Amino acid sequence: MVDTLTLIEIGLMPFIGLYIIWRHYGGWPEAWYRFRDIGHFFQIIFSPDGTPSKHCHKDEIIREQSAPVFPFQDKLWAIDPDNAARSKTGRPLYYYQFDNLHPIPIKKWNIEKWGPKLNGRLLMAAWKNNAIERMHEVGRKNPIPWFLILILIGIVVVMVAVNIYFARDVLCSIKPQAC
Repeated sequence: MVDTLTLIEIGLMPFIGLYIIWRHYGGWPEAWYRFRDIGHFFQIIFSPDGTPSKHCHKDEIIREQSAPVFPFQDKLWAIDPDNAARSKTGRPLYYYQFDNLHPIPIKKWNIEKWGPKLNGRLLMAAWKNNAIERMHEVGRKNPIPWFLILILIGIVVVMVAVNIYFARDVLCSIKPQAC
């Protein structure tokens, strides 16, 4: 008879595999947008204390006006393609200060919009963010984590051995003449 624990393990494996694939493609909502081929972009907003928050938006929310803008959190945010970074999946990524509708100029500086200087805390928060570093890894394959695969194989072997041991004990208690 198959052990209940083994059935639970086998039953959960497809769901765990699907969860790993879902997280690999970016989780909610990015994975959904990628599977459905829905255009999207990212927005990172730095709060007053410098904490970044990442948001994913569909391309369809962009309003084509004299300057392209999109609504979010009861504000309008401008799109500046000249200052777009790239996410790890290659999608456009814009950095914003919490109180400014224009994206932070990480590529081209505009004195009329931004003035002569940036806030030092905001610059430090942007410096600690590794999105630009991840942008350069788009298209590169990650190395296979052999160590984790070996650990998983070891765990499976131990679990099978424990199941065999307890299955033999149950058999011996039910049919002592078989032992």
